[in-house]
Amino acid sequence: MLTVKQLHKTIVGRPILTNIHFESHPASITGIIGENGAGKTTLLKLASGILRPTSGAVLYNGIDVFANHEIRHDIAFVTEEADFFKYARVKDIVNFMNDVYNRFDEQHFHMLNQTFQIPLDTKIQQLSKGMRMKVSLMVGLAIRPKLLLLDEPTTGLDPMSRKSLFKILLDEVAQHKTSIIISSHLLNDLEQICDHIIMIRDGQIISNASLESLKSSIRQIQVCFKDLIPAGLGEIPGVINIKTIGRVAYLTLNGDMNQVTEALESMDILFWEPIDLKLEDIFITTNKVGETDVKNIKASAV
Repeated sequence: MLTVKQLHKTIVGRPILTNIHFESHPASITGIIGENGAGKTTLLKLASGILRPTSGAVLYNGIDVFANHEIRHDIAFVTEEADFFKYARVKDIVNFMNDVYNRFDEQHFHMLNQTFQIPLDTKIQQLSKGMRMKVSLMVGLAIRPKLLLLDEPTTGLDPMSRKSLFKILLDEVAQHKTSIIISSHLLNDLEQICDHIIMIRDGQIISNASLESLKSSIRQIQVCFKDLIPAGLGEIPGVINIKTIGRVAYLTLNGDMNQVTEALESMDILFWEPIDLKLEDIFITTNKVGETDVKNIKASAV
């Protein structure tokens, strides 16, 4: 299990991560989301032992990942910036990994390549960005890691390749009990495969929850009023944002649903109904509002 404790990272005097604390979940997939520059890639590099924390600790099964190189045989870090020898052929990379990693499964690599179809005699520099990412993914999976760290793994992948990758990752969790932590800007992709979501803003975790509880805590309803939308709608406890179109209001909620419905029943409404919020909607709302500012949001019409 990966344990991150009071982690701080400063680079050239600039704080990148501040007081990060979380634990990975065994045999599950955790998504890390945040805006550009939030610190997602730095966090994964710290988790893999590539970077040393400024303070705090990154532990795998209680052992410091930066100080113990043997642990890295259990951890694979896959990134779009994979530092392969660009003049080497794909099969040379496979041979190199076979020598370096004691559990490297060359047979598994070739099995994965039946899906991704990368020519083994081709030099790395001749591959497209998406093809290089496929090589990185196959190498990372063939290491047979117990913890797999993925940084933007769908970069350059076409829809069919993304779908194949998701199936492979889900199989890794189900068959080998692998723990996966994945960072991506494609939130709809993460919603399909993740069990847990960590949101980072300005180098700090603002939310760490299961996808199920996250989606149940932030909801949206559509309310149709008989006449004009009444003033003070934004004062209802639990309402964090309002958008209106004519006599219809879309309320984003974070709190006790009963309080909201009781307040609506006292108003002149025709009906109300829930609307399914996607992870992307939840992220935009949470990132825009912020944890401490939720209660201060007022109605805004569009």
